[in-house]
Amino acid sequence: MVILAAWLWPEKVSVKQILLVVALFCVVLNIKMLYLPVAPFWLLLFAAILYFQRDKLATLKVQWNNATSFARFGLIAGVLALVSLGFVNEVKNALVFHNPVYPIDMRIGHIHFRGEIANTQIASVKEPAYLEHAPRVARWLLSVLEYRAFEGRVPLWTNSQGDVPFTSPALRMGGYFSPIVLFNILWFGLLQTRLRDRFGRKPAYFVCLLTVLTAFQPGAEELRYLMYWLLCLISVNLFLTTQLLEETKYARIIFLGTMAAFMIFVLCSTGFAYLRTNGWSVQQVSRMWGVDGKLSAMPPHDGEVVCVLGKGQRSFMYAPIFHPNLAGLHYRVMEANTPAECQGARVLP
Repeated sequence: MVILAAWLWPEKVSVKQILLVVALFCVVLNIKMLYLPVAPFWLLLFAAILYFQRDKLATLKVQWNNATSFARFGLIAGVLALVSLGFVNEVKNALVFHNPVYPIDMRIGHIHFRGEIANTQIASVKEPAYLEHAPRVARWLLSVLEYRAFEGRVPLWTNSQGDVPFTSPALRMGGYFSPIVLFNILWFGLLQTRLRDRFGRKPAYFVCLLTVLTAFQPGAEELRYLMYWLLCLISVNLFLTTQLLEETKYARIIFLGTMAAFMIFVLCSTGFAYLRTNGWSVQQVSRMWGVDGKLSAMPPHDGEVVCVLGKGQRSFMYAPIFHPNLAGLHYRVMEANTPAECQGARVLP
């Protein structure tokens, strides 16, 4: 959204905006490895926008001309430092495992980056079975439209869009709630038409770039991996709607009212299940998974780094904050899939 603002109003681009974009790039790239092809693309797009609109960068030119040599050097150094921090995990993996995309096992020509997870598992989701040979873009589109996404599914929406038999055509499909997607696409088309004289086709190009990049991502049909697509589409509509308020005072009411109606429908169809607690505390879950017993059998030492092997997303349960009996101990938890990843740290069962 910051990049879109720079595209629409290049004359307002400032040093702060440049640093913000690069800082966000650093954050996004370190959120998950799946964003490795996404974040650099948008950073390069931002650089291209600044380059091709360089004659319109009025604010930035004033700030640059008024800055001291030290300030200019600081800006360049800050940008380079933030970009470098964005790739810190890839550099660490290259140094430790000789594979920048570890734990993914990947071949590029004659170069083999060894890892624990085959690239084919990441590159192509084979579920549901009837879409096994369908193009990735087609699988993403059908998932967005929630095509056959509710066959045998109770409840209708779940975290992973799993929870159905492996033979079900609904397996890992859907999750966005297709009426809200279709409404936002139609609303965007209306806004683009009404505001074309002011912004040209730039918002449409932005949404198209966002869509194409998302649809071709590995595993894109499992929509929870790439939630940013729908969030960005809604955000663009919210922004453009505020611009339309000058023409009609009802634009915001129509948009927010429709979105609220969708939310109420989903809440009612799921019995408000996701707004109520299930009665389980973190401590109860920890005991149920046997974490308390394992930590008692091999208690960490103060200042120690312990390695939790093969627990996946349950690894966070080993953190000291969830274990009052270990109050006062300051230890760190490292998650690993293989003993080699523990890098010599003591392994907890």
